[in-house]
Amino acid sequence: MWILGFLLLTWFPAVLHAGSCARPELTHGFLVPDRQSYPENSVTYACDDGFKSAIEGWWGTTTCQNGKWFPEPFCIENEKLTVDCDPGYRLTKAFPQPICIKGSWTSIPTCEKKKGACDRPPKISNATILHEASQEVFAEGSKLRYECKTGHNTEDGKTQESITCRAGWWMTPLPCVSKCRYPYFTLTKEELFMEGEIKSFDCGHADHEQRARCINSEIFLTHCKCKT
Repeated sequence: MWILGFLLLTWFPAVLHAGSCARPELTHGFLVPDRQSYPENSVTYACDDGFKSAIEGWWGTTTCQNGKWFPEPFCIENEKLTVDCDPGYRLTKAFPQPICIKGSWTSIPTCEKKKGACDRPPKISNATILHEASQEVFAEGSKLRYECKTGHNTEDGKTQESITCRAGWWMTPLPCVSKCRYPYFTLTKEELFMEGEIKSFDCGHADHEQRARCINSEIFLTHCKCKT
């Protein structure tokens, strides 16, 4: 008789707990409701701030089946946002790392203009800035090339030059001015005509010269005359 009683005592607890599950291990989260054991059923769990359910949204569910939890409850760290500012900008000082919690970012990143950065460059007379970007701010040290319009050159005879951003200002560009070339002579850069300038040339006769004047990028010549 005592053997039968012993068997009943050992069998009934097994029947009472058949299919139930012990409390699952859950790091960085909590169960709702929180118990030491659960019958075969679904249990809801949530994760601590900065963490989320590995396979669902901000709230997860797990089900007790044959003494085991499916899927196993697990909390992972929330996604963190990396912010890169445009050239000439930087993140606001002491800005906290943005973290997505319960569908919202903990903070909104902002970028501020760097010290020494320049605004858009000024227009350059008789020139066009090449490959000008659509950006509004340029980092210190940025260089932009510009090209003189047809019939214009810089004072050193170049058709292209560059401007540089320094300490928040664009360096003064070399101006593009109208110049002429005398079509019948090979001239050096120093012999280029400035607008309105008059130059004299030997015209093949001793003590004679021919004068040329640059007007609106065109050469106007005088006849060969005695030098005065």
